[in-house]
Amino acid sequence: MEQRQSQMLGVLEEHWRLQGRKSKAEIAEAMLVEFSVSGDGTLFELESAKHGLNAIARESGDAFTILAGSNARQHWTGQPHSYQQLREQLLGNGSLSLSADGSTLVFTRDVEFSSPSAASATVLARTDNGRNTWRLKGTSVTYAAWQDNLPSNQPASGRTEA
Repeated sequence: MEQRQSQMLGVLEEHWRLQGRKSKAEIAEAMLVEFSVSGDGTLFELESAKHGLNAIARESGDAFTILAGSNARQHWTGQPHSYQQLREQLLGNGSLSLSADGSTLVFTRDVEFSSPSAASATVLARTDNGRNTWRLKGTSVTYAAWQDNLPSNQPASGRTEA
């Protein structure tokens, strides 16, 4: 049966011109190598077309930092949570302010968070699992998939340990 399956796959690969294709694991590994060479950390993005949001963050190993110029929803919409208090603190100290057009909030400086979830909750104005919301910049790879596929000698920042 395995031999027949292998033959059938060969026929389909030839018909669909799939020779030389890479497995999901090979593609993920190649992407990790490409995106993990930066010494400044790895960039992630969170986009919400529905709310007109675009946020960029950097994972540096020690912190998950949302970069200045990123957007956040204007009003908290979720259940009361400590992340709501964090947003209020950022508004109070000027790290978050109303955008020029008044439609969103904007980060006025880089802000470090203890986790991707704290960062995404601040952006989306509700509790959120940031491991699934943040995407490796320019890809559809989630933070969780990126982190779970790092080589064992590589910290979360993406840099190889010496």
